[in-house]
Amino acid sequence: MFDKEQAQAFLQRRFGNDEGYVATAIRFPWLEHQFKWPEEQDLLLNVVESISESKDVYVCPVLRKTKGRGKWNGLESRTVFADLDGGVIPEALLPYVEVVNSGTAGHFHAYIALTETISVQHLEAFNKALTAVTKGDKGKWVNNTLLRLPGTMNHKLGHTPVTVESLQSRLLDIEEVSILLKNFMPSVEDIPNYPTEVEIGSLKVIDMKLSRYLYDRMNEDSGKDRSSQSFHFISACYEAGLSDNEVFTAASNHMPTIEKFGRREDGIAMQVLYVKDYRQRKNLALISNLSRF
Repeated sequence: MFDKEQAQAFLQRRFGNDEGYVATAIRFPWLEHQFKWPEEQDLLLNVVESISESKDVYVCPVLRKTKGRGKWNGLESRTVFADLDGGVIPEALLPYVEVVNSGTAGHFHAYIALTETISVQHLEAFNKALTAVTKGDKGKWVNNTLLRLPGTMNHKLGHTPVTVESLQSRLLDIEEVSILLKNFMPSVEDIPNYPTEVEIGSLKVIDMKLSRYLYDRMNEDSGKDRSSQSFHFISACYEAGLSDNEVFTAASNHMPTIEKFGRREDGIAMQVLYVKDYRQRKNLALISNLSRF
C-alpha cells in the first residue's frame, strides 16, 4: 500500500522549495519521466499512487535543471547519499544519517541533509566518501543515480515496503560533513567536471578518415562492459590526435557506445567531453607529481 505522507515528506526533505525537475523511473517496463518541482509535486505523488501497487518506483535525489537525467544537467544539491547493498553505517555516523530500508534484506540507502546546496562535483566527492565509509555500491555515487522512493513497494522478491527507518538528528554544514568523511574523500582528479549543455551542443558529426587501428576498433563487438569499451575507444581517439568533432564522429559510429547511449547525441557528446576532461585532469595530476622531483 502506498504511503503518500511518507513519500511527500521524503521529497520535501530532499528538495524543499528548490526549483527544477524531479527525475523518476518505474519498472517493469522501464520508463522514465521528469516532474517540474515544486509545481508538479501533487501530480508526481498522484501518478506514483496509481502505479506503486504493481510497479517499482525510483527517484533521483538531485534535481535536474532541464528535462532528462544526464549527468550534465544536475543542479546544486543539499543531499549527500549512498546505496548500501550489504554495507554498514558506522555507529558514529548513525545520528547524522537518514536511513531508508529499500525493501530487500540488508539493503539500505543513506542520506545526509546539508544546511546549504553544493555543486555537483562537491556532492559527488561527498557521495564517494560516504560510499567508501559505509562499503556501499560503488556505482551509485553519481549525481543522476536513481533510488527507491520511500512509501512505495519493492516488487523484486514479493511486495515489501520501502520505508524510512531513522531520521537525521539535524542538518549538517559542509565543514561537519568534511570532518566526518575526511579519511575517505577522493582526490580531485577522480571527480569529473561534467560538460555543459552549450559544450554538448557544440559537437557535430563531420567527414573524416580514421587510422586502420581505430577503424577496426570502431566495429568491435559489444562486451559486458560497454561503458569501459566506450571510454577506452574515445580515449584512444584523443591519443591519436583527433579533434573534439572527430572524436564525436567516431564515437557516434562505435557500436558499444551506440548501444550504451542508444544513438542519443547528447549522451554520446557527454561521454566524449567527460573522457576529455578526465584525461586532462589525469595529465595535470601527473605533471603536478613530476614537478615534485
